Amino acid sequence: LHPYRHMIGTWQRKNLKYYGGMLSVTCHDDCILFQEIIPPSKLQEPLKKIAFLRLTHNLNQLGPLFINLSKIAQTDKIQLNHDRIVNDKDEEEEELRIILSDIEDHTLNPTEWRAIMLDFMQLVGDEVQVNDLLL
Repeated sequence: LHPYRHMIGTWQRKNLKYYGGMLSVTCHDDCILFQEIIPPSKLQEPLKKIAFLRLTHNLNQLGPLFINLSKIAQTDKIQLNHDRIVNDKDEEEEELRIILSDIEDHTLNPTEWRAIMLDFMQLVGDEVQVNDLLL
């Protein structure tokens, strides 16, 4: 897991113009754990974290073992890239890319998408209405 040590920390999603997100990458037991940070519906409440990827060692093969914990993006084809890039302001910064290949588009099946959104609502609490998530 040593080659992945530079990924540990808190990351901001910047690749979508009108959408953001936060990611926490931490050491946990014998793995590196990737968790999405979800803001609370009320400011007084704590942030919530959803584990979606685990990186661990595999004694049976060379290289790391990626374990996908996501209900939405289920795939075994996972690639991690960590690079130094130059941003628009000519400043050097770190970039973490998590690529999940061959995932299913759940929005094509309204029943499945609704079930996923209801699971998400249980996580964030009763403050979010189903119709707000589906629109």
